[in-house]
Amino acid sequence: MKRELDPHQSHNLQPLPDSSVTGSLSTEKAKMCWEEEVKQDGEMEELLAVLGYQARALDMAEVAQKLELLEDLMGNAQVITIRGGLEVLQLQEVDEPELKDDEVLIKVEASGLNQADTVQRSGAYPPPKGASHYLGVECSGTILALGKSVSRWKIGDQVCALLSGGGYAEKVTVLAGQVLPIPPGVSVKDAASLPEVACTVWSTVFMMSQLSAGETFLVHGGSSGIGTFAIQIAKYYGARVFVTAGSDEKLAVCKDLGADVCINYKTEDFVKRVKEETGGKGVDVILDHIGASYLKQNLESLNFDGRLFIIGTVGGSVTEVDLRALLSKRLTVQFHK
Repeated sequence: MKRELDPHQSHNLQPLPDSSVTGSLSTEKAKMCWEEEVKQDGEMEELLAVLGYQARALDMAEVAQKLELLEDLMGNAQVITIRGGLEVLQLQEVDEPELKDDEVLIKVEASGLNQADTVQRSGAYPPPKGASHYLGVECSGTILALGKSVSRWKIGDQVCALLSGGGYAEKVTVLAGQVLPIPPGVSVKDAASLPEVACTVWSTVFMMSQLSAGETFLVHGGSSGIGTFAIQIAKYYGARVFVTAGSDEKLAVCKDLGADVCINYKTEDFVKRVKEETGGKGVDVILDHIGASYLKQNLESLNFDGRLFIIGTVGGSVTEVDLRALLSKRLTVQFHK
């Protein structure tokens, strides 16, 4: 799907106030930030022009609401010798990563904290085969060296990158195709929060679910990193945005970022509210990280030809579904591994 950007078009993307946390990772703000977040990878090529334009009004670190900058922890590398909490992170000298022909070497300025990191640290999420054993799936910094086949980048470029691991270190190697330029107006430090949320939302909501101007869009966990980014970019493209969250405080944040309909899932039936707000039709696209426990309600909340994209299973991975619910409304359900 091709979208033309109007450089003269105004938009109202606002930073999320006081949402980044530096230094100590054991804070209530970090807990709020992560309870509804899920780590996902995504495609990035079509995202570059969008991010370059958006960034003039958007502080990615605050909007994503998922950064804990690790400057106080970063030395040569954060090494895990046993599984557990923050106390298992140890600063150690390690060998410099080996640069392959299709990779770049980045001097890390900052690294984003993702749920995948905390789960991997606890021992429940092993790194992909061949990936670095060090934590960190997104970072920002400066390119120090180029592999022999890399032509897109040059030494000294300030970039951010989506990693398979290794971001909690002073240096990391990454495939050149997983590197993004830092958008104008975004600091090198703040850009560490960009790759995960941006690539996840762009690939699932726009590339695969094909959300378009004039459609309705529901994102669960609206105050999460995924949610806060999704609200703003969906509004930018002309969608009417619905969110769910678990407190009035979180819903107020979503409202400030542009959400049109804010639903407290603890006190309201989100299916009923969605139907009321859409004249009984339902929404066109849903982005969901809950999984099994929300599947039935999500299907009920979709309009004809609606699209549900599931990116997590915090509410379980096994359930039953009446296929007639999909067939009768020509629904599409997609998953992100």
